[in-house]
Amino acid sequence: MNILNRLSIVIAFIDKNPTSKITISQLSKIACLSPYHFQRIFKQQFGVTVGQYLKLIRLKRASFQIFFRTKISMTDIALDNGYESYEGFSRAIKHHLHRTPKQFRTTPTLEIWFNQQMQIQQIRQKIMNINDLLTNYEVEIVEFKTLNTMSIKHSGHPKMLAQTLQRFINWRKQNGLSPDKSRTFNIPLSPPLPTNPEAFSFVLAAQIPHSDFAYTQDFEQKTFPTMRCAKVRHIGSDDQLTHIAKFLQGAWLHKSGEQKGELPLFFERVSFFPDVPENEMIVDVYLPLA
Repeated sequence: MNILNRLSIVIAFIDKNPTSKITISQLSKIACLSPYHFQRIFKQQFGVTVGQYLKLIRLKRASFQIFFRTKISMTDIALDNGYESYEGFSRAIKHHLHRTPKQFRTTPTLEIWFNQQMQIQQIRQKIMNINDLLTNYEVEIVEFKTLNTMSIKHSGHPKMLAQTLQRFINWRKQNGLSPDKSRTFNIPLSPPLPTNPEAFSFVLAAQIPHSDFAYTQDFEQKTFPTMRCAKVRHIGSDDQLTHIAKFLQGAWLHKSGEQKGELPLFFERVSFFPDVPENEMIVDVYLPLA
């Protein structure tokens, strides 16, 4: 087993245990390396120390809870993420995001937060590339039934998507459309990281009970028609969604003999981070067919 394969097992272990107390000795044994060589090779391969990666993963879930789950108290978030006191948690968040938890909830440092998510994504992307994930997807042809939704479109730098998502969540709460009552969809209208970040475009949509649901500012009604779709159910982090989309629209489409429909590929979010761990998230990926 080569070094990157060993490190991929380490990354998977960290990602599955974000709130556990993990030691360098423990991880070096998983990698079958001495602690010294493990730390040196990890930094060499990924550009961050293993300690930095542990902090990024540990604080990712906490930061999402702070920003998107506003009914959860800061003390509960601290305890839920393995901190023994709120004071220690507050210091970690302030060092990580240049804001106290309360400040980050109201005035988040989105650029810093976005860059940290990109660090995690780039490391996982390197692991995914060496694991050749494009060959592991099971595709089924399904009939997607007509569905009425209300949607909001985000246009602009990906780092600002969090604000649009927060508005979307608040709108759902105000209208009693919680995810357990209303299906949730994402429609990517541009590459995840376009050459010009300001060209990034992404739609968030929630199922509504009827087509004459009340109009709300910045939201518009969008109807998904009945259509044949190729579907992949993905369990795990969002970092693999780009791979799945490329696979469906490339290798699978070519091999299957099917033709792409007029509508764009879209995602249905079945379960959500940070409510469930990233490795347990469920997303159904749909490619409309002709």
